[in-house]
Amino acid sequence: YFRTPGKFKVILAVHSDDTGSEPYLYSLTEKRVLALYDYFDAHAAQTENLMGYPLGPSEPLKPNTSIASRGANRRVEIFIVPGPVLVSEAKSGR
Repeated sequence: YFRTPGKFKVILAVHSDDTGSEPYLYSLTEKRVLALYDYFDAHAAQTENLMGYPLGPSEPLKPNTSIASRGANRRVEIFIVPGPVLVSEAKSGR
């Protein structure tokens, strides 16, 4: 997804559970976003189209009432969005 500039945008949404204060949790997810940037920077051809969003505990999948539920809420969601190059190719029928 990173080899052709402008073909895709990759969005990394990083979540946490609600264990800790909001400032701590947002700082934690921000550090996790930066760690993902470092990983992709070391392993991808180019990362200009990579965007990270530290979301903290704002969008839980499950109630934070058990260890298992909190584990499900600590996650990274990866969204692959068409970029201008892919949209242009689709319009031209390629």
